[in-house]
Amino acid sequence: MDTALEWFFAPGGSATATLFHRDIKGYIQTYGVAETVNNVSYLVSVPESSGSGMLQGVELGYQQFYDFLPDWLRGIGTQINGTYIDSYTMSPASVGGTPVQQALANVSRYSFNVVGMYERGPYSFRLAYNWRSSYVIAFNAGGLQPQTIMSKPYGDLGLSASYEAIPGLTFTLDIDNLTGTVSQNYFTNAAYYPRDTDRSDRTFQLGVRYKM
Repeated sequence: MDTALEWFFAPGGSATATLFHRDIKGYIQTYGVAETVNNVSYLVSVPESSGSGMLQGVELGYQQFYDFLPDWLRGIGTQINGTYIDSYTMSPASVGGTPVQQALANVSRYSFNVVGMYERGPYSFRLAYNWRSSYVIAFNAGGLQPQTIMSKPYGDLGLSASYEAIPGLTFTLDIDNLTGTVSQNYFTNAAYYPRDTDRSDRTFQLGVRYKM
Protein backbone atom coordinates (compact mmCIF):
# COMPACT_ATOMS: atom_id res chain seq x y z
CA MET A 1 0.00 0.00 0.00
CA ASP A 2 1.32 3.44 -0.97
CA THR A 3 -0.03 6.88 -0.15
CA ALA A 4 1.62 9.85 -1.87
CA LEU A 5 1.26 13.61 -1.63
CA GLU A 6 2.85 15.77 -4.35
CA TRP A 7 3.08 19.55 -4.62
CA PHE A 8 4.31 21.09 -7.87
CA PHE A 9 5.00 24.66 -6.80
CA ALA A 10 6.94 25.81 -9.89
CA PRO A 11 8.01 24.55 -13.33
CA GLY A 12 10.62 21.92 -12.49
CA GLY A 13 9.93 22.32 -8.75
CA SER A 14 8.18 19.80 -6.51
CA ALA A 15 7.89 18.53 -2.94
CA THR A 16 6.69 14.99 -2.30
CA ALA A 17 5.89 12.70 0.62
CA THR A 18 5.14 8.98 0.30
CA LEU A 19 4.03 6.51 2.96
CA PHE A 20 4.41 2.83 2.08
CA HIS A 21 3.69 -0.55 3.64
CA ARG A 22 4.44 -4.05 2.36
CA ASP A 23 3.62 -7.42 3.89
CA ILE A 24 6.43 -9.84 3.07
CA LYS A 25 6.75 -13.61 3.00
CA GLY A 26 9.66 -15.63 1.68
CA TYR A 27 12.21 -12.79 1.53
CA ILE A 28 15.58 -14.30 0.55
CA GLN A 29 18.23 -13.89 3.27
CA THR A 30 21.74 -15.34 3.52
CA TYR A 31 22.40 -17.61 6.50
CA GLY A 32 25.51 -19.41 7.70
CA VAL A 33 24.55 -22.98 8.59
CA ALA A 34 26.65 -25.89 9.81
CA GLU A 35 27.11 -28.80 7.40
CA THR A 36 29.15 -31.95 8.06
CA VAL A 37 31.24 -33.51 5.28
CA ASN A 38 33.42 -36.58 6.02
CA ASN A 39 32.87 -36.01 9.75
CA VAL A 40 34.17 -32.43 9.48
CA SER A 41 31.80 -29.57 10.28
CA TYR A 42 31.82 -26.51 8.01
CA LEU A 43 29.95 -23.22 8.19
CA VAL A 44 28.33 -22.73 4.77
CA SER A 45 26.56 -19.59 3.53
CA VAL A 46 23.24 -20.46 1.86
CA PRO A 47 20.22 -18.45 0.64
CA GLU A 48 17.01 -19.23 2.53
CA SER A 49 13.41 -18.05 2.21
CA SER A 50 12.52 -16.32 5.47
CA GLY A 51 9.10 -16.31 7.12
CA SER A 52 6.46 -13.60 7.30
CA GLY A 53 7.43 -9.98 7.84
CA MET A 54 6.76 -6.43 6.79
CA LEU A 55 8.44 -3.32 5.42
CA GLN A 56 7.06 0.18 5.94
CA GLY A 57 8.33 3.73 5.97
CA VAL A 58 8.24 7.21 4.55
CA GLU A 59 10.09 8.95 1.73
CA LEU A 60 10.40 12.73 1.43
CA GLY A 61 11.61 14.49 -1.70
CA TYR A 62 12.32 18.00 -2.96
CA GLN A 63 13.41 19.26 -6.37
CA GLN A 64 13.79 22.77 -7.74
CA PHE A 65 15.60 24.80 -10.36
CA TYR A 66 16.30 28.29 -9.03
CA ASP A 67 14.98 30.39 -11.91
CA PHE A 68 14.75 33.45 -9.66
CA LEU A 69 18.55 33.76 -9.58
CA PRO A 70 20.41 36.26 -11.78
CA ASP A 71 20.53 35.24 -15.42
CA TRP A 72 24.10 33.93 -15.32
CA LEU A 73 23.15 31.56 -12.45
CA ARG A 74 19.94 30.21 -13.94
CA GLY A 75 19.99 26.49 -14.56
CA ILE A 76 21.19 25.70 -11.03
CA GLY A 77 19.01 23.32 -9.04
CA THR A 78 18.91 20.65 -6.37
CA GLN A 79 17.30 17.27 -5.76
CA ILE A 80 17.02 16.00 -2.18
CA ASN A 81 15.30 12.87 -0.92
CA GLY A 82 15.42 10.89 2.28
CA THR A 83 13.90 7.59 3.35
CA TYR A 84 13.09 5.99 6.71
CA ILE A 85 12.30 2.25 6.72
CA ASP A 86 11.12 -0.02 9.52
CA SER A 87 11.25 -3.70 8.59
CA TYR A 88 11.53 -7.22 9.93
CA THR A 89 11.05 -10.87 8.98
CA MET A 90 10.99 -14.16 10.86
CA SER A 91 13.95 -16.52 10.54
CA PRO A 92 13.23 -19.72 8.55
CA ALA A 93 12.70 -22.99 10.39
CA SER A 94 15.27 -24.62 8.08
CA VAL A 95 18.18 -22.94 9.90
CA GLY A 96 17.17 -24.58 13.18
CA GLY A 97 15.85 -23.35 16.50
CA THR A 98 12.73 -21.35 17.23
CA PRO A 99 12.00 -18.70 14.56
CA VAL A 100 12.99 -15.23 15.76
CA GLN A 101 12.33 -11.73 14.45
CA GLN A 102 15.21 -10.40 12.35
CA ALA A 103 16.01 -7.36 10.26
CA LEU A 104 15.65 -7.55 6.48
CA ALA A 105 19.06 -8.06 4.88
CA ASN A 106 20.44 -5.24 2.71
CA VAL A 107 17.81 -2.76 3.95
CA SER A 108 19.04 0.39 5.74
CA ARG A 109 16.83 2.19 8.23
CA TYR A 110 17.93 5.60 6.94
CA SER A 111 19.14 6.78 3.54
CA PHE A 112 19.35 10.06 1.66
CA ASN A 113 20.54 11.53 -1.64
CA VAL A 114 21.58 15.11 -2.36
CA VAL A 115 22.13 16.21 -5.96
CA GLY A 116 23.41 19.54 -7.19
CA MET A 117 22.40 20.21 -10.80
CA TYR A 118 23.15 22.61 -13.62
CA GLU A 119 21.07 22.36 -16.81
CA ARG A 120 21.33 25.10 -19.40
CA GLY A 121 21.65 25.06 -23.15
CA PRO A 122 24.00 22.30 -24.29
CA TYR A 123 25.48 21.83 -20.79
CA SER A 124 24.39 19.37 -18.10
CA PHE A 125 26.17 18.79 -14.79
CA ARG A 126 25.25 16.74 -11.72
CA LEU A 127 27.12 16.17 -8.46
CA ALA A 128 25.39 13.52 -6.32
CA TYR A 129 26.04 12.31 -2.76
CA ASN A 130 24.33 9.08 -1.64
CA TRP A 131 24.36 7.80 1.95
CA ARG A 132 22.82 4.87 3.79
CA SER A 133 22.93 3.79 7.43
CA SER A 134 24.22 0.42 8.64
CA TYR A 135 22.40 -2.72 7.50
CA VAL A 136 22.49 -6.50 7.88
CA ILE A 137 24.43 -8.45 5.24
CA ALA A 138 23.86 -12.01 6.51
CA PHE A 139 23.22 -14.15 9.58
CA ASN A 140 25.35 -16.95 11.01
CA ALA A 141 24.27 -20.01 12.93
CA GLY A 142 25.13 -19.93 16.63
CA GLY A 143 28.63 -21.03 17.51
CA LEU A 144 32.08 -19.53 17.69
CA GLN A 145 31.26 -16.64 15.32
CA PRO A 146 28.91 -13.78 16.23
CA GLN A 147 25.50 -14.26 14.68
CA THR A 148 25.11 -11.14 12.53
CA ILE A 149 27.25 -9.65 9.74
CA MET A 150 26.66 -5.90 9.41
CA SER A 151 27.79 -3.16 7.04
CA LYS A 152 28.84 0.18 8.49
CA PRO A 153 27.15 3.37 7.23
CA TYR A 154 28.36 4.24 3.75
CA GLY A 155 28.26 7.26 1.48
CA ASP A 156 29.81 8.10 -1.87
CA LEU A 157 30.06 11.03 -4.24
CA GLY A 158 29.57 10.83 -7.99
CA LEU A 159 29.73 13.28 -10.87
CA SER A 160 28.17 13.26 -14.32
CA ALA A 161 28.42 15.87 -17.05
CA SER A 162 27.46 16.17 -20.68
CA TYR A 163 27.85 18.61 -23.56
CA GLU A 164 25.76 18.59 -26.74
CA ALA A 165 28.26 19.80 -29.31
CA ILE A 166 25.77 19.82 -32.18
CA PRO A 167 22.14 18.67 -32.33
CA GLY A 168 22.18 14.91 -31.72
CA LEU A 169 25.88 14.63 -30.77
CA THR A 170 26.60 14.59 -27.02
CA PHE A 171 29.85 13.98 -25.13
CA THR A 172 29.55 12.56 -21.59
CA LEU A 173 31.74 12.17 -18.50
CA ASP A 174 30.88 10.01 -15.47
CA ILE A 175 33.02 9.65 -12.34
CA ASP A 176 32.05 7.14 -9.63
CA ASN A 177 33.32 7.16 -6.03
CA LEU A 178 34.89 10.56 -6.50
CA THR A 179 36.22 10.72 -2.92
CA GLY A 180 37.52 7.12 -2.76
CA THR A 181 35.14 6.09 0.01
CA VAL A 182 35.94 2.90 1.93
CA SER A 183 33.18 0.45 2.91
CA GLN A 184 33.55 -1.76 5.99
CA ASN A 185 31.58 -4.59 7.52
CA TYR A 186 31.84 -6.44 10.80
CA PHE A 187 30.51 -9.29 12.93
CA THR A 188 28.33 -8.27 15.82
CA ASN A 189 26.41 -9.80 18.67
CA ALA A 190 27.12 -8.33 22.08
CA ALA A 191 30.41 -6.89 20.78
CA TYR A 192 31.88 -5.74 17.45
CA TYR A 193 34.54 -7.60 15.45
CA PRO A 194 36.01 -6.21 12.19
CA ARG A 195 35.41 -8.48 9.19
CA ASP A 196 36.69 -6.80 6.03
CA THR A 197 37.35 -3.46 4.36
CA ASP A 198 36.73 -2.68 0.71
CA ARG A 199 38.10 0.30 -1.16
CA SER A 200 36.19 0.57 -4.43
CA ASP A 201 38.04 2.04 -7.38
CA ARG A 202 37.40 5.55 -8.56
CA THR A 203 36.17 5.06 -12.12
CA PHE A 204 36.10 7.47 -15.04
CA GLN A 205 33.93 6.91 -18.09
CA LEU A 206 33.95 9.00 -21.25
CA GLY A 207 31.20 8.51 -23.79
CA VAL A 208 29.71 9.79 -27.02
CA ARG A 209 26.03 9.61 -27.95
CA TYR A 210 24.58 10.33 -31.35
CA LYS A 211 20.88 10.45 -32.19
CA MET A 212 19.74 10.40 -35.78
